[in-house]
Amino acid sequence: MTTRMLFGGTMKQYTFKLDETATYEQTLAGICSNRDYKEAQARLLVVFEPNCDPTHCELKVRQMTDALPEAHVCGMTTIGAKNELVEMPRTTTCTLLLFEQSDIFVHAYDCHDMTAYEAGQRFVEELKKLDDVKGVLTMTSCITLQPSKFGVAVSEAFPALPVFGAQAGTSQFGTDFSTIMVDGSFYDRGIMAIALAGENLHIRTDFNMGFRPIGREFTITDCDANGVVNTIENLPALSLYQRYLNLEPNEYFFENVCAFPLIEQTGQVFAPRVPVGYTPEGGLRFSMYVKLGSKVSLSYSRPEYLLRESLASANGMATFNPEAIIVFGCMDRRVFMGNERADRELGYYSQVLETACYGYGYGEILKTEQGGGVLNSALVAVGMREGDPVPLGFPKHVSDPELSATRPELIPLSDRLVAFLEAMTADLRSTIDGLTSLAEHDVLTGLYNRRYMDELLEYELSRLGKTDSLVLIMFDIDHFKVVNDTYGHEVGDMVLKGISRCVEEAIRSHDVLCRWGGEEFLLLFTRAAPELAFMLGDRIRRHVEQTTFDVVGHVTVSVGVTIGMCGDSVESLFNRVDGALYDAKNSGRNRVCQR
Repeated sequence: MTTRMLFGGTMKQYTFKLDETATYEQTLAGICSNRDYKEAQARLLVVFEPNCDPTHCELKVRQMTDALPEAHVCGMTTIGAKNELVEMPRTTTCTLLLFEQSDIFVHAYDCHDMTAYEAGQRFVEELKKLDDVKGVLTMTSCITLQPSKFGVAVSEAFPALPVFGAQAGTSQFGTDFSTIMVDGSFYDRGIMAIALAGENLHIRTDFNMGFRPIGREFTITDCDANGVVNTIENLPALSLYQRYLNLEPNEYFFENVCAFPLIEQTGQVFAPRVPVGYTPEGGLRFSMYVKLGSKVSLSYSRPEYLLRESLASANGMATFNPEAIIVFGCMDRRVFMGNERADRELGYYSQVLETACYGYGYGEILKTEQGGGVLNSALVAVGMREGDPVPLGFPKHVSDPELSATRPELIPLSDRLVAFLEAMTADLRSTIDGLTSLAEHDVLTGLYNRRYMDELLEYELSRLGKTDSLVLIMFDIDHFKVVNDTYGHEVGDMVLKGISRCVEEAIRSHDVLCRWGGEEFLLLFTRAAPELAFMLGDRIRRHVEQTTFDVVGHVTVSVGVTIGMCGDSVESLFNRVDGALYDAKNSGRNRVCQR
């Protein structure tokens, strides 16, 4: 059992590996006699088991459950090596988390009878009964389960609550014997979710990727609910790797593509997606759900990028002063970096806390307010602490002498080529961003244009569930022709720009305002209660009416309002809001009408 060396604090972590020198019986006896274990308020034993044989798992986990009735015993099977060059853990690793001031609430869902999203909705109902939940530790089995939708369901209800963990792995890569273990029960297609709650509990999560986009973005044009992307840009998805990297589908496909994952922006986070296989038709198979219409890019990295990002993360974790650390790593990084560098990366967190624990699965899970979900080629680090940080008396700093070594004058050819590609990619993306902005924005006002709003409406309507809605507002400047005829088109353009700024001041940052054409504007509210629709329209009307514009003084607008529901099309929505605007203008102008 690893010795803890902490200065003060209340939460405790013990991490140990079960091998020839430490049997299950000896380890369990040591836990039972441990004073910290006896005095803890809540006890969680997390198990990472490399042996996926069901008989072995059941025997060993039941031993733990029987010997530690006061503790929750939960865990997962881990992933095996892709080839003989990759060294993966071959012994059972356990970490014991002992809470003195917090509680844990363990739930398991058999997803033979429900989807991951339905499991998430059930878990949300349990979360609503709890106070001071600070995070959710989750483990899932089965690479075809698509557990990302579990995190989506939780985030919809609790956007600020971090969800972290991993998909269970299997000892033979490419097969699926993955299992999660929850208090003596075993699930080959299930989700475990543990709510960690406590007024004085603090959790820090870090997501380290280290991969960078290269080249242009591509659009997912055909995919299914099981993680298979059939086409990208209407071509077989596999052709992306064939065309740009000259990679062919063969026994080395995974080793080759793991250095070039696809990355997708989810919220503020770039999430890596590594194909775990391919289909005979040229599709790519992923261990997470990839949405239709998603924008993805090829990416690349160098080992030092991954190491530097994790080193910075570990130093950030050190300032948090954790009393427990669990790291969920990806085999892709080990294949890409090699065993020595991968061990160095994990060792950064051991420098922060000697008892830090590591586990490998098919995919890492981290869902926060910034985005994320089920990831690949990533490292997710979770630190926990009860109470305020206890000063160590000296600054904790994690270092890696090899990363700080002086760069040789003769730079390897591969490094120079990567530097060239980085610069070319930056130039390409800058050009594309500029062209995209021109294509999506109105030149005069700087607002989004009709083309962009058409696409956005199509997308937002496709996302609406049976009980969801959105608010669409169209407004038109009253007697704008008189302004142009009296003062000239230059003053008319000034009024258009002034109204654009005026309305932007009256809406939220995530509401979307566009110039529909001429003196007509559209406003989209995706997160507004339908009963507030008329009030939102009237707020725009009054704000314009009360604003003084240069030269012309005051102008007014007529406003049409409608509510978009599941089943609406862009055409039906536009017809209603256009009709409402027509009603407003025909009934005297400077007013709001709703259809």
